Amino acid sequence: MKFIKKLENDFMIKEISNVEMDDILKTHRKNLFDDHAMTLQAGKTLTEVDKDRLDLLKQRMSTLYRLNLALYHGDHLVGWSFGVQDAIDAFYMCNSAIFPKYRRQGLYTSLLKTVLEIVTEQGFQRIYSRHKSTNNAVIIPKLKVDFKITGLEVNDVFGILVHLSYFPKEIRRKVLEFRIGNIPLDDEIKKYFNP
Repeated sequence: MKFIKKLENDFMIKEISNVEMDDILKTHRKNLFDDHAMTLQAGKTLTEVDKDRLDLLKQRMSTLYRLNLALYHGDHLVGWSFGVQDAIDAFYMCNSAIFPKYRRQGLYTSLLKTVLEIVTEQGFQRIYSRHKSTNNAVIIPKLKVDFKITGLEVNDVFGILVHLSYFPKEIRRKVLEFRIGNIPLDDEIKKYFNP
């Protein structure tokens, strides 16, 4: 059985198939993310040979874990989140959205916490995402649930991206705090390092 979580006021988060998520993205993604910024349409740079090769690469990745969640109000789609495993222990939150009419109601935070619950239960040790550096509507809620800024990227498609990472294990969060200089090295952290 697929995952279903009921929220207050007739909202529901439901796990959906890859095909259903692909349909949602084809239908709604451009309207929610086309901010007329200088976003490279990378697909337009591909030759037919490139497209064929990318299709083969995509097929090879089909066995990696993928999570597709859709957020509904009654029977109406109001948002989604999907992500994929991209390393043995890492889950990449690729894309999430809430339709404008439903924003600022805590729905994104509910969706985010649901993703974290599910992928932590799967055993992932790091959950991360990448965002346009001005996307405070997503960055701030993630920081509030203990995501940390772990990098910046200059990307040819989107421009400057902020990398955010969440570590389910307290010791990994503590090591990160040491790495960025917020806490000193202590005996607990030392025991996890090479001698």
